Amino acid sequence: MAPPTKKKGKKGGGKKKKKNVVEWLQFINDVPKYEDPDIESPTVDLIITLVDNICPLLYEKKVSIRTNKTGKDIRLIIEQMHQGAIGKIRMCREAFIESDMIKEDKSLHESGITDPGTYRILYDYEPVAYPLLDC
Repeated sequence: MAPPTKKKGKKGGGKKKKKNVVEWLQFINDVPKYEDPDIESPTVDLIITLVDNICPLLYEKKVSIRTNKTGKDIRLIIEQMHQGAIGKIRMCREAFIESDMIKEDKSLHESGITDPGTYRILYDYEPVAYPLLDC
């Protein structure tokens, strides 16, 4: 007598299941092209001036800067003009009004300086008193 033979069957239970295919190609056209803000931002000319400036030769500076830069970058320029001896700088655009204050954490574009051109930035500050300077 011959040994019993096993029946050969299909692995996996028989029917093949179709995988749900998601077409990712439909989303490729919806992705906007990357624009580098350092290249695509317009350049503006800023005239940075002290509010009650008697002599424009001392505390006035003309700077070309891109609109993606923040108010902190302008503050650093002002501190360089005064060699770091100032603090609590307040900056405004065109007129010294509370509604036009430029905040340090916002970009120039968010502060309303969007189009290329020339803008005047007015600033005021409080002097920093160090004990060594009080001699």
